[in-house]
Order: sequence, then C-alpha cells, then structure tokens
Amino acid sequence: MFLASHAVLRVPELLDRILCLVDIRSLLLAAQLVCHDWYNLIIHSPSIQQALHLRPRRNTGGERIQNAFLAELFPPWFDNDKAGAEGYKPHEFLRMALASNRDVLLKENPTLDRMLVAQPPVLRVGIWKKSHDMRRDGHKFEMLEFPNGLRMGEFYEVGQKQLLEAVSDFRVVWDMADTKQLKKGKYGRELEVSQMKKMLRLARKVDVMVVCSRFVRSVGV
Repeated sequence: MFLASHAVLRVPELLDRILCLVDIRSLLLAAQLVCHDWYNLIIHSPSIQQALHLRPRRNTGGERIQNAFLAELFPPWFDNDKAGAEGYKPHEFLRMALASNRDVLLKENPTLDRMLVAQPPVLRVGIWKKSHDMRRDGHKFEMLEFPNGLRMGEFYEVGQKQLLEAVSDFRVVWDMADTKQLKKGKYGRELEVSQMKKMLRLARKVDVMVVCSRFVRSVGV
C-alpha cells in the first residue's frame, strides 16, 4: 500500500524541510545512507548543510547555538557549567587534544573537522593567558579571527596549542556577558582595574573566550 507519507518523501522540497529538523548525528550517520537521492540532497542542500553546521548561517541577531553533536563528543570545549575550578582539569583537555584520540574520531567521521562549532558561526576567539608566581600575576590578551567561522579542527588546534604550555587551569567560556564565569578560577589574585578593563574590552569583541593559567618560577626564587 502506497502511503501518503511515501509521496511526501519523494518531493525534494518537502524532504529538505523534514531533514532540516533531524538531529545532526542521524543526518551524518544514517540519513545519508538511505539512498543516493537522499545523499545527494543532503550534501547539496544549503539549508541542510547549515543544519549540519557545515555551511555558515547568516547572523540575524539571534542566540548563538552550540553544535550539539560536537558538544557531545568534545564536552570540555562546550560545557561552560563544568569549566574551571570545580570542573574539567587540564589533563582532561590534554587527553582529548592528543592527536591519537583525534584521529580515532576523524576516522569514524572526517566531517567533524569541518563542522562549525556554533550557528551563527563564531568569528572571533579571545585568548586570556594568566601567569602566576610568588610576587605577581601576569595577564596577556589576544584575539583570533575566523572570517569563515570557527570549525572544530581549528578550535581543537587552539586548545592544543595552549595546553602544550603546561597550564594549571584551562576553560572555555561561551557567555561573554557572564563576568562571574569569566573571572572564575582557582589561582591568582584579584584583577587590577586596568587588567579588568582589558579583559572586558576583549570580551565585548569576541564570541568565545579561552582562559588558561600557569605557574612560573620567579627569578632568584
């Protein structure tokens, strides 16, 4: 018996709308395998490619939504609630940043590297490096730009580069309006006024902030 639902799935425009509502995991790992027609529709449809976070969505001023599929696979890069002093430790990031672990995931699905970490895409990432010794704290601020949107491969490299500097605290902050989350950390002294201004100025310019701390040995100590 030919059902009406079968007829709907034969209309590309209707199927396009339906597949846009399917979760990313199912689109990547199941829907593309149904048949050649579905596969071709998925890889060529602008709307489905946006749903898969493979094509940037225009920023209309709405809320930025994290890539749920990537957040499931790489939680320390996305789970802001557990980041910092009470949550993920640097070695957890380091374990996930190892090339061998990354290769396992990419072997299963090489698309991961090309996926945008959020929609609308993250265009600017702030890096806040804090150094601590017995005498004082140091702060360095910089901004990385990604005109075509930050993709997981690039995000991975950003984290790995910072972790190679033997940090003692590492976190990724997604809400730039949450100053409490930005300032959270188990090490260091309170920010001076000038440092606070620099940090807030950077936060206003970027979409995501990577915060890392490390201890340094004072000269003569």
